[in-house]
Amino acid sequence: MAHPVLDDIELPLVQEITTQDRRVLSEQKPPGMSGSLIQNMGRRLLRIVVSGVATGPNALATAEKLDEKFKAAKPVPFTADIDADSNLDLA
Repeated sequence: MAHPVLDDIELPLVQEITTQDRRVLSEQKPPGMSGSLIQNMGRRLLRIVVSGVATGPNALATAEKLDEKFKAAKPVPFTADIDADSNLDLA
């Protein structure tokens, strides 16, 4: 099994990969109606959360590269075996 890769950083000790996604719902209370209507406004962007550790002589450099990418706040490519078997749009 290949290790997950975030942009140009290989992540050999990933312990967990989870997704966070939420729909946006809007509640409308029409005048004269005892209840309310729920409108589905679509979903927010899918967020993939990767948890793990960095070890060895390059651990600090790996953590610094990850921190730089986090602070840049720009989308980066992510590949892992798990995404091949799931129904995620990673574009």
